[in-house]
Amino acid sequence: MKIIEKLITLRDKAESLRINLTKLIDKEQQHAQKEKINEEIELIEKALENSKVPESFRIAVVGTFKTGKSSFVNKLAGERLAGVETNPETAAISIFRYADKPRAEVKLISSNEWAKMEELYDENPNHPEAYRVAGLKTFNDDIAKQQKKSTHSIKLEKIDPETMIKTWIKKESYVHVIQADKWDTKQGKQLFRKEIRKFTSSRNPLHYFVKELSIYTPVSLFRDHVELIDTPGLNDTQLYRGQLTEDLLAEVDAILFLTRSGASFSQYDKEFIVRQLRKKRLRHLRLVVTQVDTTYEAAKHDAIEDDEDPPSFSEVQAKEEERLRSEISKTLDELLDDSDKDEDGYYYMEQLDDLKIHFTSSRWFDDGKIDESGIPAIKEALFEVLSENYHLNHLADNLDLTIDAIRNRLRNLFKERRSIIEAEFDPQKVTNNMEEIEKKLLIHLDSFENKIKELIEAHEADQESLHELMDANISRMQLMARAVLSEAEKSDISRHWKSRRHGYWGSYLSILGEKVADKVFPVMEISLKRKINPFAEFLDLASNSLDGLQNEILKLENESAIQGLPKIEFSEAKERFMKSYIDGMKEQVNNEKDAIVEILEEFATGELREKLTDAKDDVSDVWGRGTTIRQNEVVSSFYEDIGNILLKALGQYLSKRIEAFSSSLSKSTNSLYPKLRLSVQSVLDNRKHLIQEHLRIQTDEARKQLEKYLESGLNILDGKIQLLDNSDVNIKEKPEEIEIDIKEGETGYSYEMIFGSYIENATEIFIKEPYLRIQYQLENFNHFCSLAARCPKIKVIKLVTGSLNMTNKDFSDSYLEDIHKRLLENYSIQFTWNRDSKLHTREIQTDDGWLIISDRGLDIYKKVENRNEFGHFDLSLRKCKQTKVHIRKKL
Repeated sequence: MKIIEKLITLRDKAESLRINLTKLIDKEQQHAQKEKINEEIELIEKALENSKVPESFRIAVVGTFKTGKSSFVNKLAGERLAGVETNPETAAISIFRYADKPRAEVKLISSNEWAKMEELYDENPNHPEAYRVAGLKTFNDDIAKQQKKSTHSIKLEKIDPETMIKTWIKKESYVHVIQADKWDTKQGKQLFRKEIRKFTSSRNPLHYFVKELSIYTPVSLFRDHVELIDTPGLNDTQLYRGQLTEDLLAEVDAILFLTRSGASFSQYDKEFIVRQLRKKRLRHLRLVVTQVDTTYEAAKHDAIEDDEDPPSFSEVQAKEEERLRSEISKTLDELLDDSDKDEDGYYYMEQLDDLKIHFTSSRWFDDGKIDESGIPAIKEALFEVLSENYHLNHLADNLDLTIDAIRNRLRNLFKERRSIIEAEFDPQKVTNNMEEIEKKLLIHLDSFENKIKELIEAHEADQESLHELMDANISRMQLMARAVLSEAEKSDISRHWKSRRHGYWGSYLSILGEKVADKVFPVMEISLKRKINPFAEFLDLASNSLDGLQNEILKLENESAIQGLPKIEFSEAKERFMKSYIDGMKEQVNNEKDAIVEILEEFATGELREKLTDAKDDVSDVWGRGTTIRQNEVVSSFYEDIGNILLKALGQYLSKRIEAFSSSLSKSTNSLYPKLRLSVQSVLDNRKHLIQEHLRIQTDEARKQLEKYLESGLNILDGKIQLLDNSDVNIKEKPEEIEIDIKEGETGYSYEMIFGSYIENATEIFIKEPYLRIQYQLENFNHFCSLAARCPKIKVIKLVTGSLNMTNKDFSDSYLEDIHKRLLENYSIQFTWNRDSKLHTREIQTDDGWLIISDRGLDIYKKVENRNEFGHFDLSLRKCKQTKVHIRKKL
């Protein structure tokens, strides 16, 4: 994926710069300049730490039961991997990953987890989180009942629950591995699926022990580090599994939200969309409408019944999309009060309008109508979503800006040092001049400080004026929370007295924080946006006030340019600081706002659960006449009690968050001037250091060494030379016969360093490379072709490689064709290849007489173990295998 390639390339670029600067600093003589370069190296190291590439892309398939999730997963993967017979009682999270050799890993719950469920079962056999224990204990009876009711014979094999527990439940979560020994045959795949079904089918008691299922297969969709996750249904009967899904979604890169064609949004669907809106996940969510064939057939049937022309599929699809957009709009209407539906409502509507919708049909896919099924379009959309990954693009942009900023700062520093070293000036006169400039600079900065203080006071006054509005909004959110609680109370009051006696009520409390957060977050976000407005105004006014300071600074710059010295770039330092400050503050403020909104549910405390346990005990103790009425009194009393606790806790939480947010904004306004002054002052201090450096240089030899050092530094920053190439290898610009002995684990040997000067004058290259079978070998060849493409004289590349079986040959040919079409044709290079089953020689020949023999051919590099290891694209950073390379003129 392009964004991954971009980020990995930038990481290689940053690491190369870090290594070169680290080597360069060894030759730096001035302590003050060493500190500056070290500061830049630390910034690179921090940027690299913050820009690590995720090892995989995670795509979650989400939806209620009966939307065809498992069937959709199978069509998307092109293999029957997910169990379509799974039901709400047996569902577990299933993760599909890539592996050359297929296998399944069944993660089972631990003995501690099982013991906790047994305790819950002992307290109440109907406890929802003890369903595994209950199911296992009643498994024999349940199967017997099914056998009696069924018209088909059901094979009944009685189980011994205690024996099963001892066999499968371990202290640590045990992982049971299922190998697919004959994946390349139909029977082998069927046997593999049959073994997996033992852990997913409701007819096998093993499903009660399953925590998570991971299936590894050589499916092309998963090849590029893609993981597909089939989640339990949103309407799962077990609330804790719904929480597992919610926790998982916080870490995924894309969400495919499935809903059934023709069906109205359920309450679960609406709550899911609202929650993604609150948690800022809509940018990587796609709405997938399943079973569109059913809607289309029904529309045609209705038209025929009404004696009308049957509609086209595009017409039905357009009508269905319009209906879904209407459903989404109604969801937003339910979310927002009338007072929020104007300007602030558009903020949410724009996000929902951008939600893309796809229509699919598993049946059409099975019937061979692949394109009409919508599955290929979903695959394309997935890679589009992943390529547009907001987080990764943000990382790449920040890393790119950091590298450029560091290069520019050091480049300006080295140029300034060189100019001062080369200049002839009167030190005393320059020193006096700088003292005068510093006095004037401080006067201007003091004047600007007074203006900033006035702006800060105005900002504080604007924030204070919002205090009453914030209090009103907090009260409003408390009322909204009370309404959520009231709905929960109505639900529990309506339950049958037997159900309540067994403790099957109060289920909403486990997700109460989420439900309240989903209800109140628009008001919270609107409140925080009101707080941001004065801060944004402060930034604009502060930037405008700098215009006056800018004119004075420009005058000082001109005064500083005396006796051939370069002017001191005060204005550039000011501009650089202000851009960095404003961009950083805006990002920080918005991130803080989003974080506060996202974690609203945190205010719900464990105190509520303790009270629920006591209340359930009280309800179960109610017996005799008037049981329902007296239970109602206990339930209502409980909700009144926790309602008061909830509103108090919520009010305190909201006040604390808003106050902290305001405090953060105030700190940001107060930090502007000190940081600006420090930035501008540092430019003047640096000039002082450089003048002192000039005075310390007493000899022509010392001057020449410094000039050579500065020239090397500038060449590194401009990308003209690298110091990281292995200094033991003496490869000259004019190619000569040579032997290179590369030791195990060494770095610094790029193809350009080894082969560059020997192929640059050739017009044709002949390559014998028998092993181009697996991806990293083909990537090596791609790197070599990229080097050849940069040599303008090369017009032909001919490759002879080894023979392969059909599967590997198709992959290899496809990759080589991609190199041909995507790369070499763009450089007008003719590329041909053929296969020779007897080929073992590894060599490169050029038509101008060079023969390059390597005992490993192009395969000189160790395999990169993960995405964050350097050397994916800059081969000089990659560790090598022990290799000998002989380069000589052909006889």
